[in-house]
Amino acid sequence: MLGEAPEYRGLEMVVGQAIRFDGMREYGFIVPDHGGEDVLRHVNNVRIPDSHSWPGMVVAFEVEGVEPALKASGVRHAQAAELPVP
Repeated sequence: MLGEAPEYRGLEMVVGQAIRFDGMREYGFIVPDHGGEDVLRHVNNVRIPDSHSWPGMVVAFEVEGVEPALKASGVRHAQAAELPVP
């Protein structure tokens, strides 16, 4: 299920840049390319090996939840994701 925030309605995948990661708590954040609030990412929802060391990496993901508690799921390399053509 995608997020109910207006900026995510109708989107199957969101692209953004991974930032901040707390290795002790195993979570970090992604900044969506289209703007909006940072989205929480937890290591359990990442499909990238060695996910602890990739700040700045461009990723594609789905958004779950409702603002202010948006959560990324199915996080993968953006080039590996099958993104819809606009």
